[in-house]
Amino acid sequence: MVKILIRPVQIEDAQGMLDVINPIIRAGGTSAIEVEYSLETQCDYIANIGPRAACNVAIEEASSAIVGFQGYELHANLPDHIADISTFVRIGERSRGIGRQLCDFTFKSARANGFTEINAAIRADNFEGLAFYSRMGFRDHSVLRAKPLKNGKRVDRILKRRPL
Repeated sequence: MVKILIRPVQIEDAQGMLDVINPIIRAGGTSAIEVEYSLETQCDYIANIGPRAACNVAIEEASSAIVGFQGYELHANLPDHIADISTFVRIGERSRGIGRQLCDFTFKSARANGFTEINAAIRADNFEGLAFYSRMGFRDHSVLRAKPLKNGKRVDRILKRRPL
């Protein structure tokens, strides 16, 4: 496992987070997010994280670079005891244990924030993401059928849940 530090996000992390997420968005095929984030948008996100939400960053000890991040928050379509999670690990850094370390930290944080379950919505064609969340103890819950992408393609979203 790569030596990393997991900690809550700080406003100074915005650019490092963009360096992780925007290449994933550009590459396409795994995230439901289709428009790259600006530095201003990322700073606004960090500054306005709600009281029952959190975002944690994974920082590689050797380089001090952000190699991943994971957030959770309330979602309008979920009951108040279920958080919605998202995970992003820098392209080329996957399968090194970063996601698992983020989950360990995030699950404790979400429990402390009063959540008893956590939900992940994953594109049905994101096989790596589906496998990752299954390894983290998430189980299939339901399917949102044929959600449209900007290019008109329709892709199911698999909802997976895990008790905390």
